[in-house]
Amino acid sequence: MNPSGQNVADLTSILILVGIFSYVRSESGLYDKTRLKRFTLIVAFSALYPALRSALHFLEGWADFSMAARSLQYVLTQAVFCLILDFIIVDADHMTGDAGPGNRLIRILSSAFVPLSVLMCVLNAASGLFFRTSDGVIIMGPLARLFALLMLIDASLVAVHIYLRRTTLQPQAKRMIGYLPVFVLVLIVIQLIFPDLWLSTVLFTVLVFFCFLNLTSASFLTDSVTGLGNIKLLTSSLDYYLARSKQFSIVKVDLVNWRSLQRDLEAHDIDRLMVRLTSRFLSVDGVDNAFRMGEDDFALIIPPPADNKCRKVCTDLARIFSEDYMVCGATVTILARLILVPCPVVAQNTSAVYDILSFFSQGTVDPSSLPQDAYYFNDTNFTFLVCDLRLVELVRRRQHIVSLVATASARGLFEVEFQPLCDTEGNFCNRAECLVRLPDGKGGRQISPEEFIPIAEAEGYMDMISGFVLRQSCEIIRDCRRAGLVEPVISVNFSTRQFYSRDLLSRTADILESYGVRPENIKLEMTEDSLIDNYELAQSVMDGFRKRGIGFYLDDFGAGYASLPRYLNLPFECVKIDRSFVQSSFQSRRNDLFLRSIVPCFRSLGCQIIFEGVENESLFSYARSFGSDIMIQGYCYSQPLDREKFRKKIGLNGAIQASIV
Repeated sequence: MNPSGQNVADLTSILILVGIFSYVRSESGLYDKTRLKRFTLIVAFSALYPALRSALHFLEGWADFSMAARSLQYVLTQAVFCLILDFIIVDADHMTGDAGPGNRLIRILSSAFVPLSVLMCVLNAASGLFFRTSDGVIIMGPLARLFALLMLIDASLVAVHIYLRRTTLQPQAKRMIGYLPVFVLVLIVIQLIFPDLWLSTVLFTVLVFFCFLNLTSASFLTDSVTGLGNIKLLTSSLDYYLARSKQFSIVKVDLVNWRSLQRDLEAHDIDRLMVRLTSRFLSVDGVDNAFRMGEDDFALIIPPPADNKCRKVCTDLARIFSEDYMVCGATVTILARLILVPCPVVAQNTSAVYDILSFFSQGTVDPSSLPQDAYYFNDTNFTFLVCDLRLVELVRRRQHIVSLVATASARGLFEVEFQPLCDTEGNFCNRAECLVRLPDGKGGRQISPEEFIPIAEAEGYMDMISGFVLRQSCEIIRDCRRAGLVEPVISVNFSTRQFYSRDLLSRTADILESYGVRPENIKLEMTEDSLIDNYELAQSVMDGFRKRGIGFYLDDFGAGYASLPRYLNLPFECVKIDRSFVQSSFQSRRNDLFLRSIVPCFRSLGCQIIFEGVENESLFSYARSFGSDIMIQGYCYSQPLDREKFRKKIGLNGAIQASIV
């Protein structure tokens, strides 16, 4: 190829390199500073090489620069080659967590090329050992041949290193390496077609572009604190492994006490703690890759359960959380929840993996309901749950309920039933509980609130459900008023999250106004768990509602959440004794004595008492023993009634008060 053709190729490479550098500079804030400086050095030397060679070609009309051009070519070739090798090796250390002697040897050999190049050029000027002229033709001398041999050995060592660490390389690195054989084949074909073309510029340009891809992917796909891949890189890795039907396991690590760590430690101390935890993960033999999915959760890829190595890896991971950490002279304990998911045995695609991990990480499953053999370890500091096909059924059940809740919320398909309350003589006491039901769509079956309400709250559907229940209650009140009956009093129970929302009061008032319902006909129920962490805020919210004339009931008292003294200053009008507390008090003298001491206390505060879950005559007689002012709710008196039957009951009795949960 003539010099003008070579210059066109060099100029094209320079423009590409300048474009890459301009983009990186404009987005410099995204990149790690140390890696950015090294990459900039690579681009500078790669662009300098074709630029100086083109300049020498331009000056050949005034002087013979053939020897200088050859020497310069080899010097810059080795300089760029060294920089690229160093960049690749450092990234290999980062991706595999390995900075062993093999890596150090390759880096030493790579770094040695630069001083060797300078030395050989100096020797060549005096001895011709680098390049020699034979009848006007420049040929390679002994040192140049030795130099090329060393470069080949170095490149071979890098290839061997990558091959030996192939199982721990990130999928992105594997994909890029997979393109290299095709690229080499294309270069060989080009060289055969154009034997005079110097392909070094093209080669460097492509290698720099590979380094650029690696730099960019590391910046966008890597956690800045620990250096681990983030959730985007995890998703890409899972896609890569599952597409090849690779057998493996993914372990999700949730730091249970993350909030307390944030409260007790400075931000930089937490970062150091996470770096130490990361190093412990990577030190476990068998952890192929590690990722930081978020602030307080990690993901590890380990061998499948069928591999004997899996059990040892799990044991080593459990040991990590059984040990304490020293941070600023203080002992820190990390509490963790680990979930192992075999792939693709249990989860055949990435979406299924995340569904399972999310389900068990959210704590939506009662650990006592799971089979004991589902745990590798179950300790005070950590739990290690192994998800199998039995547990996948729980996930599918939840997904089914989520779908039903979403459909019912959008179309208003929820149903309500009313369960009347009576006094100790078996007469209506003008109250009833309204239960919200979710139709399953299978033979008229329904899903109980105990199952779908927590899911609806976690998925953000409680506003729609509570709004539906409140409107149904207001319709009952309005219909009674239009029929000339005494308007019932209805209480509505919102979830804890809703109770503390800023617009709950205004939304409730707007619904009441739209149906013409007086505030004293509506009561709100709140459970004990609403008071655990937000006592002062709860008191403020309740005061705001009471100013509007809306009262409160304390629901499920005795379920075991809050402390009794906190209730004394809260303006409850009624206390509902939880069914489990009623039954345990009926069966245990100790609990009975406690309940009999509590009831007068609430009476003295002006609270009415409702016994829930009175299902038989024995419990009914037990409730009566607490006095004639006790109200009773349960199947012993009445099962829940649908809307029409409840309206008839109201008409027969003149008036009835309703309580909605």
